[in-house]
Amino acid sequence: MHFLRLFFLVSSINFSLFGQSAVLNGTWEAFEKKERILFVLNNDGTGSFDGIAFSYKIQEKELIATFDYGIFNYDYELKDNQLTLKEGNLEHPYIFKKIKEEIVKPIVPASNTIDPLLLGNWTNPHHKVIFYSDGTMIADGKKEIYEAVGLKLRIFSGNTMEENPYSVYQDIISIVLNGEVIQLKKEEVIVPVKK
Repeated sequence: MHFLRLFFLVSSINFSLFGQSAVLNGTWEAFEKKERILFVLNNDGTGSFDGIAFSYKIQEKELIATFDYGIFNYDYELKDNQLTLKEGNLEHPYIFKKIKEEIVKPIVPASNTIDPLLLGNWTNPHHKVIFYSDGTMIADGKKEIYEAVGLKLRIFSGNTMEENPYSVYQDIISIVLNGEVIQLKKEEVIVPVKK
């Protein structure tokens, strides 16, 4: 009898935690000085805060987010379709409201996050990449937004961000993708004019 009681108690705790996580899933927005901040939680344990990707797990009233640069524990409170997030690496609490799913405008990086060495056309027998000075790039025909910070190439696609180490030596760029080094040769020194 005690075993059955314990089993049902543990089961109900697990279901309530899972249910709470499911309620948190979705796109949330807040505003700070008229600037829109998006907080996205996906049901696969990934998310993004203002365009910066992370993975997460829920423990009681804490959301534990793992970014590339560290792990942060956020206290959260969910009430009437409003999510309050505080602690972690936040300067102050943020109050988010859940919004309907939408196509999120990608982040355009600041000009100081563009490496001038990247600009131009790069090719090898399998790939062609063009880096523009406005923070956009075309990789094998697909347009993306990019930043180059500390020899890391950040590629933004909607709410997701992929970060890959890179280096430029003379007219060769080396980019690490999925543990494999891809090398491309610069086709021309003139920065392409965007159409």
